[in-house]
Amino acid sequence: MEDTAKFLNFLHELPISVALLPDEVAVLELARRHELTFYDAAYLELAQRENYTLATFDHDLIAAAKAEGVTLA
Repeated sequence: MEDTAKFLNFLHELPISVALLPDEVAVLELARRHELTFYDAAYLELAQRENYTLATFDHDLIAAAKAEGVTLA
């Protein structure tokens, strides 16, 4: 039980923020334009919206990110 409490405290202290829900229309447009799954397009939309660097090994997502001007890691 003590280990669980320590772990939960550790998680609580991590600098994590929860992003707002994506613009579903923007995600669908990205998915269609780049032939991505909705799931992958949601990552791309988040990276665009928040100006985040996107890290992926997925070739289609890499190509879409480059086409959209999203920075890649």
